[in-house]
Amino acid sequence: MAGISALLLLPSQAVANNIGIVVNDQAVVIPPEDQQAMLLNGRTYVPLRVISENLGASIEWNNDTKRVLIQTLHGNITDIPERVGSSFKEVEIVVDGQVLNVHPDYGVPFVSSMGRTMVPLRAVGEALAVRLIGIRILKWWILKNKDG
Repeated sequence: MAGISALLLLPSQAVANNIGIVVNDQAVVIPPEDQQAMLLNGRTYVPLRVISENLGASIEWNNDTKRVLIQTLHGNITDIPERVGSSFKEVEIVVDGQVLNVHPDYGVPFVSSMGRTMVPLRAVGEALAVRLIGIRILKWWILKNKDG
């Protein structure tokens, strides 16, 4: 498997907080001064922009509504639903025009103290239609486009 062989060739800066991420056989390197992937309540959280962009998606943040808009490579945003409610306390993620409902068992997306939208890795995998392979002993996660 190419993803696993990529693990053996990664620079040390590709492993932050002892969590490593490989997307389509390429190590994801997050600069040390930026928000790193993290374990929180037994779940792996990742910076949404970093993962989305490494999967080829475009991403836009609206600070007023605490809303993230993502367009995948094969997606199309024709209609963006209105955000319901007057108080935007929680982050809302819209992928290809559809609001992402993150299952409570996965965790809750949030904005980190560094201003990064952090999401449970499992939710990212499902939302962006990627295969997610975990190597728990090493704390490594491999993401691959389903069509690649």
